[in-house]
Amino acid sequence: MRPSAVGVCCISALLLLLAVGLMPAPSTVRADGYGSYPPPSSGDWVITMDTYVGNETIILNGNLTVQTGASLTLRNVTLLINSTSAVEYAIEVQAGATLRILDLDGNPATTNDATVIDRYDSSYTYFFRAYSGSTLEIKNSMIKRCGAATTIPIYAGPYIETDSALIEGNNFSYNYDGLVLYNSDALVRNNTFYWNEHTGIFAVWWSNATIENNHIIASGTYGIEISGWDNVDPHPSNPVVRNNVIEDTGRGTNTAVGIQVTWYSRPRIENTVILRSTEDGIYMGEGCQATIENVTIDGGNYGIASSTAGYVWINNTTIMNSIIADLSVADSFFILTNTTFNRSKVSVLNSGNLTVRWFLHVRVEDSAGTPIAGANVRVRDNSNGTYDENFTTGADGYVRWIVVTEYWQNSTAIINYTPHNISVSYSGLTFINNPREVWINNSRTESFTATAVVPELSVWSAAGAVVLVAVLAGRRAKKRSM
Repeated sequence: MRPSAVGVCCISALLLLLAVGLMPAPSTVRADGYGSYPPPSSGDWVITMDTYVGNETIILNGNLTVQTGASLTLRNVTLLINSTSAVEYAIEVQAGATLRILDLDGNPATTNDATVIDRYDSSYTYFFRAYSGSTLEIKNSMIKRCGAATTIPIYAGPYIETDSALIEGNNFSYNYDGLVLYNSDALVRNNTFYWNEHTGIFAVWWSNATIENNHIIASGTYGIEISGWDNVDPHPSNPVVRNNVIEDTGRGTNTAVGIQVTWYSRPRIENTVILRSTEDGIYMGEGCQATIENVTIDGGNYGIASSTAGYVWINNTTIMNSIIADLSVADSFFILTNTTFNRSKVSVLNSGNLTVRWFLHVRVEDSAGTPIAGANVRVRDNSNGTYDENFTTGADGYVRWIVVTEYWQNSTAIINYTPHNISVSYSGLTFINNPREVWINNSRTESFTATAVVPELSVWSAAGAVVLVAVLAGRRAKKRSM
């Protein structure tokens, strides 16, 4: 049967309206869903099966629980939790359950289609918990006004206990803690944490998460806090923190810290910028250790400070514009390599000590500027030290990345190991200004130039020598046959 002319005209008109934008596509306007849907007008919303909700505003007068074996996907949803007292209602994702909080188009640059979770009442917040063994995905969405001031981390903010968590491209704002990672190896990347009352990201109790490419702005006390919880039963957290920007931590208080590390934790902090923390750029305490690499710290009372920490390796880092001290080393051991700081702003206290090291590169060339491979390079401390090492130049004439110590400092003394004695040798050649004393207080390259060119035979390759022997042997054989 052919469609009627009227039907064809109606369909054509509808398609035309959609095409020209007079009638938006239903999927972008209409609330839609299935599974444990719609939510109740009052009481708890319990998800018992695979459930989807899109393009809807929900005011929830109760708890939201995703039960074991069920899943909930929210896409372009505004979910308002109507607690009548602080953290009365919760969003909970049980072990074996899945919660996905997503935008409509998968593009973090378009924020008008984000899923937003917020409180409904202007006074009372809610709490959010993803249990160990659950699956959580939050992408291109907004989590606001979650958690309250408490010593119990569960109620402090979005509380993630699971390793199966991807948190990417979101905005976490006006929470007590922007995000709490408890015994979680979550991936937290490309998010903005803005004006969270206490901490931007709190990684605690064996949390070995990856925290990268986040922008953390105006946290009340800590931009990022990394903790093993306490000294009675410590559970060190060892996250990787990289490519983040942390700025204006403190918001008017004078005791705020960009990154705080405590209770035996051992993070790796790299390629991160920390600006204008009111107290410390980075604080290390209570038996923790860390590697800090390619970090810039600008402003605050102290650049990097410690108390009773273990070893802290600080590499390729810049510390500047501290009000009191760039480095404050109390009962800890700082080892700096290729790190820039103000030497007049260093404090070493009690049993602390500080070692300052730099990279040395040595280039060896002949009088024509040709690199000399196979030259011997010897580097020695001055009479205060015992360092005495030999190296061999490569095909480019270089020995690179020799680590040399400038000085060691404790609370009462400074021992200088520079100037260093550097010498080179190569068979048949002498070199200008060799050996030489070099004061090494920054990373540098020393070049040694011979007084003549390398003898031609000495630069023949092994392959060339084999060819020459073969040719000569062939000539001798030819003579015998004549």
